[in-house]
Amino acid sequence: MSFILKSKEPHCLSELNAVPTNTYDDLKGDCQKETRALLHLDQKGLCAYCQRKFISNVFIEHWIPQSASPELQLKYSNYLGVCSGKLYINENEGTFNVFCSVSKGSRTITFNPLDESHFETLSYNEANQIASSSSKIDSDLNDLLNLNFNILCKLRQDSFERYLKNILQVARSMKLEKLEVLQKAKADQSKDPNEFVHYTVYRLNQLIDLHSS
Repeated sequence: MSFILKSKEPHCLSELNAVPTNTYDDLKGDCQKETRALLHLDQKGLCAYCQRKFISNVFIEHWIPQSASPELQLKYSNYLGVCSGKLYINENEGTFNVFCSVSKGSRTITFNPLDESHFETLSYNEANQIASSSSKIDSDLNDLLNLNFNILCKLRQDSFERYLKNILQVARSMKLEKLEVLQKAKADQSKDPNEFVHYTVYRLNQLIDLHSS
């Protein structure tokens, strides 16, 4: 996961929100496209919860559910861009895991991708599972968002291994020190993040510590 810096609310969304009778159902057409595009940009193409790359549509998630705070249903500050929330086990049989916003549903969550302090509680174990030192956030990650099923954990590690292989190939071709390349790769994550960026930075930090000692 990664701390998200929100852009200014789209003007069309502000206009919709200025009409008291408008609801989320009124967000459609060009304004909906603009809102989704801005979420994609703000989040650098990654789902706010699982941090997989957006494959097609960006789905709009209400961080505080509409049922809990209907006055926020047209506020960009309460929106997150999320993935489809489905990862197929067998497409022919139609079996899949549900996670992210689909698993969460309309339940209230503590973990907030807009709160930098929440990321400071996160870590990963040897099975590539995400955890938090906060019991409430840890419950969100496992019970509400379902971010630790086997396929997703494997995708995290596979993505990192591909990324690491690529940057180390560059290091060899340019005859750069491994530590230097790892440090640069970490710095680059803020501008051009790898899929599963928080996991990538966490594993890069481990390698940097290893090669610094």
